[in-house]
Amino acid sequence: MFKRLKELWYKLNPLYFPLFTAVPAGIWLIFSNPPWTSTYLSLYLLLIGFLTFSGAVEISDEELKPQLLGGLYMMLALTMAVIGLIRWLF
Repeated sequence: MFKRLKELWYKLNPLYFPLFTAVPAGIWLIFSNPPWTSTYLSLYLLLIGFLTFSGAVEISDEELKPQLLGGLYMMLALTMAVIGLIRWLF
């Protein structure tokens, strides 16, 4: 059991971590209709910051796959920021 868990742990790639954490939480915050209290706003800003930081780190890599995912993370952060601003203004 531990050997199998150890093998799975080494196959876990931190490159995909924002896809499983920040993106679903951001989509939930965009499509749900919670009152924009300080808790939701703080979470939203943290998600945008996390995606921006992850994208900046991945873009600086020399391989193509991390650069593409870094660009995707940066575009998702920009899209979430624009949608959040529009929802806040209207």
